[in-house]
Amino acid sequence: MISQKVTRAVNSLPEKFGEAWLSCVVAMTQGDLDSLTWKHVVVAYNTGIKTAITYAICCLLLRRISAFGAIALTGVLTSFADLVTHPTHFGSAWSEAVATGFGASFLALIFHLVVVKISQKGYQYDSVKRSRNKPH
Repeated sequence: MISQKVTRAVNSLPEKFGEAWLSCVVAMTQGDLDSLTWKHVVVAYNTGIKTAITYAICCLLLRRISAFGAIALTGVLTSFADLVTHPTHFGSAWSEAVATGFGASFLALIFHLVVVKISQKGYQYDSVKRSRNKPH
């Protein structure tokens, strides 16, 4: 039980980092990736690390996280990490953080749907492959 939680927490680190990092970069540059600077990359890195580590801690502390819960938690944690990492680039003090959180939640949803589709297709492919190898 404990080892499963630790495995899930460790496995979530790169995924949650990527969702938060990409969302933060897009929000900071307001979608214009031509204006991306090293400073943007470093700030997004800090947001991503804070999100990933906090999410991994939540995986260890919470009994079970549903798919919807994971998507929502990703957005909330990314918003909070963005808010404490740097000042906003547009709107009020919290508007960029909220936009970044929504972006991370959207990416988490897309990644979840892709993983589910791939695992379903993999299962179907394996079952077709096995049925072909059966002796008649």
